[in-house]
Amino acid sequence: MKFIRRFIKKHHKALLLILVTFSSVWLWVSGTIERFVWELGEYGYLGAFFGGFFYSYGFTSPFSVVLFAALAETLNPTVAAVLGGFAAMISDYLIFKSVKNELKKPIRIDHYKIKIPRAKSKAFLLLSLPLAAFIIGSPLPDELAAALLGFEDLDDRAFVLLSFAFNSMGLLTIMLLTRFFVL
Repeated sequence: MKFIRRFIKKHHKALLLILVTFSSVWLWVSGTIERFVWELGEYGYLGAFFGGFFYSYGFTSPFSVVLFAALAETLNPTVAAVLGGFAAMISDYLIFKSVKNELKKPIRIDHYKIKIPRAKSKAFLLLSLPLAAFIIGSPLPDELAAALLGFEDLDDRAFVLLSFAFNSMGLLTIMLLTRFFVL
C-alpha cells in the first residue's frame, strides 16, 4: 500500500494524462462528445463562449472547430469569434501560467538539478512570436505555444493580448470558411 501511494505521488501527472486520454477516447467512442457539441451549439452565443474554452486544448480543439462550424449557420461570426476568443484566452492563460511556473522549477534527474535558462535573444523572440501566434490561432494544441512563450518569459499582458487576438481571428476564419464553402 505504501508503494502504491509513493508511486501515485511520484507519477501523478503522467497518471492524470493517461486517465484524461482514456476518458477522451471513451467519450468519443460512446458518442457523448458529439451529443455535447450539438447541444452546446443550441445555446447560441453562450455556446460559442463555452466552445472557446475547448479551442485551446489539444484533446478538445477538434470538437470546438465542429461547434464553431455549426454555429456559423446561425450566429454572427464576428460576435461568436470574439466571445470564443475571449474564453480561449482564459484557457490559454491558465496553460501559460502553469507552464511558466513549471519552467521556473529545476528539473531533477537522479540527484542532479538542472535549471532551464530563459531565452533572452532577440532572434529567438522574432522567430517564436509568429510561430506561437500561428499555433494559437489554429486548432493546434495551444500547449505548444504556451510552452514556447513561457520559455521566453513573455509578459502576462502581452500573452493575453496575443492569445485573444489570434484565437478570435482563428475562430472567425473557421466560421467564415464554413459559410463560404459549406453554406
